[in-house]
Amino acid sequence: MTPKYAVHSLFFALMLFAGAFVAKEYYFQPPTLKELADPVDLGVVLGDAVNTVTLPITNVGGRDLKIGIDRVSCGCLSTKLESDTVAPNSTQMLVAKVSTFEKRDDFNVTIGLKTNDPSHRTYLLRLKGRIECPIEPAEKVINFGRILQSDLPLEKTVALEMGDPLLFKGKAPFFEPRDSRFYTRSTIDINGMRGELRVCLANDAPVGDLRTSVVITSPDFEGLAVSVPVLANISGRVKVEPSSLYFGTLKDSKQKSVSSRLIGLRPGEKVEIEEMRVLPESAQNAVQLHVTRSAPDVVLGATISAGKEFKNSTISGDILLCIEEDKPGSDKTRVLVPFFALCRVS
Repeated sequence: MTPKYAVHSLFFALMLFAGAFVAKEYYFQPPTLKELADPVDLGVVLGDAVNTVTLPITNVGGRDLKIGIDRVSCGCLSTKLESDTVAPNSTQMLVAKVSTFEKRDDFNVTIGLKTNDPSHRTYLLRLKGRIECPIEPAEKVINFGRILQSDLPLEKTVALEMGDPLLFKGKAPFFEPRDSRFYTRSTIDINGMRGELRVCLANDAPVGDLRTSVVITSPDFEGLAVSVPVLANISGRVKVEPSSLYFGTLKDSKQKSVSSRLIGLRPGEKVEIEEMRVLPESAQNAVQLHVTRSAPDVVLGATISAGKEFKNSTISGDILLCIEEDKPGSDKTRVLVPFFALCRVS
């Protein structure tokens, strides 16, 4: 063998050795999950909101990393993987949503991952943070108490306390109230770090036990929803006896009917069902209503037929009635009648 061919052979052998070394070091390495900080400190997060956190899942190994969600530590946490496969020297994102409704102070949650990394068959990813609500009503409940329908409209004002300025991160502390029921109106004013929430019961607020809420949201804070309950007992010319429809316990999918009588109607007034709210919403078709006249009053009847899908659950809600004379331009009176049933299916 000539020296020239010997040099070429040696070079070729060295190249094969180097290629084999690279293949061994990179292509035949197992998948390797790059560990994150333990715990991952999220800092200050919004209270009464759904906070979205994006976490990098990086594979520093030589083969595809297979990854999945094994478990989460509480119902306040939901997760979604961008992909269940992370290529070598690549990163995929894990999106976690932390719900902080009715929670305050420090929190710690855990996401359990399962992987094909021999060193991390199960990997616990811990998150921690401090919950601060950017807005806190001075009163947890706005209660108008017992009032007459003739006294409407009525207004109550509640002071709002602003939270940690770090939450705003340069954004203006601007909030918009969202009414959960049409007969409650509200406005909100923010001046610096202080504010006021004004809630007005309108003229058409219904007779009965009013239980609604004003939800404060913000276009600057995704997922923020601060709920302030609004209560009132409104009495008027028309009375409902009994004031609510109580079905008691329904057993083995049997139907049950109850009724209330509307007293104090004027001659010629008609009664119509304007709205019915049912919780859960899936029980909407399980509740049947009918209105009949029994001079001089009107009877509101309701029938519930709950199947096995509502086993050991409650069905509740309210019925909004509209009363008006049968002539153009007449005033309307609204009456609210709540109902409740407990289903027991064997």
